[in-house]
Amino acid sequence: MFPNREQILDAVREEPDRLARREIARLFGIKGDDRRGLRKLLRDMVEDGALILSKKKTYRLADTLPRVMVLKITHIDDMGDMRGVPDRWEGDSEPPDFIVHEGKVSKSSKGPSLGVGSRALCRVKDADARPRIAQVLKRLSRGPSRHMGLLTKDGRGWIIKPIDKRQRDELRVKMIPKDAKDRTLVLY
Repeated sequence: MFPNREQILDAVREEPDRLARREIARLFGIKGDDRRGLRKLLRDMVEDGALILSKKKTYRLADTLPRVMVLKITHIDDMGDMRGVPDRWEGDSEPPDFIVHEGKVSKSSKGPSLGVGSRALCRVKDADARPRIAQVLKRLSRGPSRHMGLLTKDGRGWIIKPIDKRQRDELRVKMIPKDAKDRTLVLY
């Protein structure tokens, strides 16, 4: 029996981020040449926006959040709770807001390890609940940072020489603005 769109959506709704194409084929008993039709149907559903294909090649509904995601702490609310948003948000709407719980603090720690601007890998407890709550699994680095440097021209083209002494590597620039001048201070 070859599944229709609704049957696939129901299966993915029950187990988001757990079903890959192979598991969906096994669930519906699809074998042989019918797998080609399933591949085409899943590809069409992703292109239509009904499903999202994750980096791990698993499927989830387009309007649902993943169970584990990287959150960035944006502020601390009036109640003293840390609030965070997804580090990368590709949706058209505003990114969802989460209350971030660090969990139990051990006796050896000197207090909370996260603050405003920190990033953490978090497990979303219940994405449908309001307010959404996320539990910290692992603290991450602050993410990409920006540096200042001097845009200079040498014999082979343009380079950026960092101002900070700890940044030793020069960056070769391929595209620059037309009005760029030698020895201009830039943020990269």
